[in-house]
Amino acid sequence: MKKKSWIIIGIIFIIGILLIAGYVLQQKSKKELPIIQVIFSEGNGWVGWEKTLTINNNGSVIFEEQQPFNGNKTIKSSQLSYEEIQEFKKLVNDANVFNFQDSYSCEPNCPTDQKSSSVKFIIDGKKKFISMYVPGEMPEKFEQILEEIGIIEQKINIS
Repeated sequence: MKKKSWIIIGIIFIIGILLIAGYVLQQKSKKELPIIQVIFSEGNGWVGWEKTLTINNNGSVIFEEQQPFNGNKTIKSSQLSYEEIQEFKKLVNDANVFNFQDSYSCEPNCPTDQKSSSVKFIIDGKKKFISMYVPGEMPEKFEQILEEIGIIEQKINIS
């Protein structure tokens, strides 16, 4: 073979190596989102009303509501799209929920007739439980998560 052919083969080989290396680096830089489950509960012990919204890693959503006095229970389920669950998982992951307080409430003179709420996060097997009773100031990222949970709940109750 002529010298020119070897140079062309060498250039093609180098380009191939660079393309493969770039692809490998790109794959490593893609951050895999964690496996999550988020369980939001709300209730009022005075009247026996409670509801729970469970958002699972695969996008399945289960809503349960216990009616006051008569004890009737409503259960609804729905499925978030792939994009919706990925956005929710990113929101939860980016919030670093393990740095949040375990409880948010008004202090020192809280009313005693308000509903209480809680959120349980299970992220890659690690658990964080946060209770709320007439919460005062909360981290903005936690408020964003609660807002998104409310939007998901509205979607499931409309369908």
